[in-house]
Amino acid sequence: MLPFKLQYYWKKHRPQLQRLKRALTLRRVLLCLAAVLLVVGGVVFLRARRKPSAGTASFADLGEIVVGIAAPSAFAAVDDTGEVSGFERDVAAAVLSDLYPDKAVSFRAISSQEASYLLKTGQIHIALGMYVSGPLKTQGLSLSNAYFTDGVYAFCPAESTADSLWALTNQRVRVLSSDITKSAVASMFKKLEIAVDLHLCSSYPDGIASLSRGDCAALIAPRYKLESFAELRRIEEPVGFASYRFLLWSDNADVTALINTSLSRLRASGRLAELRNTWGLLEYTAS
Repeated sequence: MLPFKLQYYWKKHRPQLQRLKRALTLRRVLLCLAAVLLVVGGVVFLRARRKPSAGTASFADLGEIVVGIAAPSAFAAVDDTGEVSGFERDVAAAVLSDLYPDKAVSFRAISSQEASYLLKTGQIHIALGMYVSGPLKTQGLSLSNAYFTDGVYAFCPAESTADSLWALTNQRVRVLSSDITKSAVASMFKKLEIAVDLHLCSSYPDGIASLSRGDCAALIAPRYKLESFAELRRIEEPVGFASYRFLLWSDNADVTALINTSLSRLRASGRLAELRNTWGLLEYTAS
């Protein structure tokens, strides 16, 4: 038993001592939590900073990389044997040669709408086809940075006298939303401060038929989507632009990061410009 004096002081100061004990215990807990959070945060930061490499990314164990290319188009052609050629094939080959010089690469023609399914099922690993961010067929996928920037233009009937976008003021114009979204085109016209009556069309032949009937004044589309139609005339002033991108399944976003790095190198070296020149393509540049 404690001496009387010590008992007295113990009783007198016991509440303060208990509060001090609780404070020290709480402080210890908080310091431990802070240390744990610091360690976890450091690990997350280091992982975020760590750049993926071709040797560790999703395609590292593939024996062959299969690239699906939507064809035919202004950027791709298919011969009688099914062989794909064109600008997009050459861009994909340049990127994959840069990233995976020792891997086999094959190319197959696909339809524009089936890319997502083929990527999901692993029948192809990469898709190209003048794909832009936004439309339903690219949603939920991993998209690269741009390998080509196309101008978006208004296409009128060849006999039309419209010579500027202002001639479309309050006129009905159509856009194919599977290639570029209605909201994106609306934003472009809003930026130009031109009011148009914007409607959708189900396909380019449907849109051209609408033009022929006089149901609309113009079709809005990326240049190289409609450039080959002789019955159409392009108003020279661009409405905006659209960026074409590689498509990958969402689980392969680490490979998308590698592709972005490769595209930066190819653009800086002038290789992308060489390929554009080879196929006679003019990339959109803001004036």
